[in-house]
Amino acid sequence: MRDRQSLERQVQLGNPSKLWLKRLRERAKLTQGKVASRVGVSRATFTQWETGRHLPKGERVHELDRLLGANGELIAAAEQIRPTPRLRPVDGAELESTGRESSLLQVLAGSRRALLDQLCIDELGQPTGWRHNLVPSDEPPSVVSTAYGLKILAMLGGPDDRTPAVARWVLDRAVHDGSGRRIG
Repeated sequence: MRDRQSLERQVQLGNPSKLWLKRLRERAKLTQGKVASRVGVSRATFTQWETGRHLPKGERVHELDRLLGANGELIAAAEQIRPTPRLRPVDGAELESTGRESSLLQVLAGSRRALLDQLCIDELGQPTGWRHNLVPSDEPPSVVSTAYGLKILAMLGGPDDRTPAVARWVLDRAVHDGSGRRIG
């Protein structure tokens, strides 16, 4: 209880981490290096937290709170200093009211459609590839962007009837070494 009142007073003064983290670490009889190792940071990073120069991020605060036996005190203090949005479960009714209910499969299918919608078509109606950053412009398709587009398309469900022509377009523009082997 006394530690909690002290912690609350330090929070009100503006920089609690300068004292409370060190006190909790010493109470747990741990070195800076040991705490740093257990939460997956360098000792120098932990020292900056302990001296109040920087504050640990949310997940690290939770790890420190558990490791140092702070019973939520570190989490409460960190939230007072740097409020973070709380994650919460979302129920089906809320999703329906926002119109944002989509399965991962639907999101991926939508991404695939959007990628295919950006496919460039030449004057003969043949698909040629994708432009840099997929932005509409008068620029010709980029070999690199097209290669990435094909790779993404493969991950999003595979080719459609237009993509073999696009693959040929990329391969025709590939760099060859002296023996005729493609190297890029």
